[in-house]
Amino acid sequence: MIKKAIVSLLVPALLISTLSGCLFIRLPERKKEPESLTAAPFDFSAAMTDVTAPPETAATEAPSAVQNTPEPDFSSLVRLVEQTDFVWTTLSSLDQSTPADRLIENVLLAYPYLEVGLYAAFPSLPAPIASDTDPQGRFQNEYNIQGTVYSIQAIDRILSVMFGTTAGQSILSDSMYIQDGNLYVLPVDGLGDYGTALKGGWETHERIDGNTYTVTLHETLEDVFAGEQTPLELTFLVQPVSDPVLGDTWRIFSYGQIRA
Repeated sequence: MIKKAIVSLLVPALLISTLSGCLFIRLPERKKEPESLTAAPFDFSAAMTDVTAPPETAATEAPSAVQNTPEPDFSSLVRLVEQTDFVWTTLSSLDQSTPADRLIENVLLAYPYLEVGLYAAFPSLPAPIASDTDPQGRFQNEYNIQGTVYSIQAIDRILSVMFGTTAGQSILSDSMYIQDGNLYVLPVDGLGDYGTALKGGWETHERIDGNTYTVTLHETLEDVFAGEQTPLELTFLVQPVSDPVLGDTWRIFSYGQIRA
């Protein structure tokens, strides 16, 4: 399990500009309740019906051989979720209706905690770069704080493999925008740890068809400041996939969480 550092809102980072000599302090926002990225209230059974509906076949057709496919290693999904726990504990649900811009901001980058999003879980992708380049002039200020730039080609790699979509040419967010094949992200500074961690989890799974599974992670969400623990069930509808860049990973059709 990954335990997060317990330093949070009390210790904001200080950023000193060598150009202006000004001292700039930015406090992190308060923690928010889990957010849904579905277009409607989450219905996991409906999501499974949509994804796994079999094609029309002759009544005499033999059962598909893929039913005997060996089960994948679900521990890799557990590791991925626990490595990116901020994503899954702050989202209540997502599905195939979730727009690509929301996936980028909330799942791939986990803004503003960029180091715990899905993008950071794949070291084979090109590392983002710090840059004060801002073609649209949206992030400039007197402190000249650097932003972060990602390759849209790399962003699209995760979106297409794991969610079956792509970024397109625009993103509707106050925190980032796309231009000339790059994703420019608003600078993040003075940000403390988010103060929670997943611990003590195990998984259960059920085969839906030859290659599709529901996987439920039974976890405990610990508030490292208050010492409170909340049982969580994080349920995914997934297929194992292999990609030459991302390696062995998961196609995520839907996700939902239940808090006790």
